[in-house]
Amino acid sequence: MNLSGPYDPTAFHGISSLHDADKHFQSKNGLSLVETKLKSLILQHGVSNLFGVALVHRHFDLEEGTILVEKDMVTAPWKCDGSFTKHGGRIVPISWFFKEGRPYPYEFGFFPYSKTDPPKLEQHASFVEAFFDAVNLHGLDHFVGLRRLSGHESTGMLECTEGKVNIMFSSNEIPAELLQNGTDTMWFFDDQPPYRMYRCALALVLTICCEGAERPKVKCPIFQA
Repeated sequence: MNLSGPYDPTAFHGISSLHDADKHFQSKNGLSLVETKLKSLILQHGVSNLFGVALVHRHFDLEEGTILVEKDMVTAPWKCDGSFTKHGGRIVPISWFFKEGRPYPYEFGFFPYSKTDPPKLEQHASFVEAFFDAVNLHGLDHFVGLRRLSGHESTGMLECTEGKVNIMFSSNEIPAELLQNGTDTMWFFDDQPPYRMYRCALALVLTICCEGAERPKVKCPIFQA
């Protein structure tokens, strides 16, 4: 399996909406795959502190020449000239899905010059290959992906979407009624017994909007499963 290659700017536009991704995930009993085979692979390869499982989806289109970049808990479209260097730092992939025989990045993170770049997928080749082989075998290759963990996942944060900007907030800043009826979008695991699984859920906030306006979205805090 080829784990690297030039970035394909069209890959993001082929990703399904949250509704369609979750519908396909449910129809293929995707949660069972996450809780069994993928959890087992993550623990066996000792990468539970590095990687989680993602429901591959998107909420909006990106303009030509932009990519989604996360910096300090804020994710937004950034202009990218293809060099993946900016503001004295590096832009590196943090989320991948499987397409045409290899992992394709669809979300990125910014790492300043003073911070070491995270390990590349090639450094965990046997795990990555086994992970995507299992996903592909289950018929979820366009819907279940790999997510690089930031270390903030278990701190009870909320992600709110304003237009095309995702912002992380402390859970105590969001009314409790917004934290219900969420769609799970990420799963990760403890590396010690009893190897608990945690999930991050995204819920739509149903508000009255003007015609053509986007509905705000809230990513719920991490829940223990």
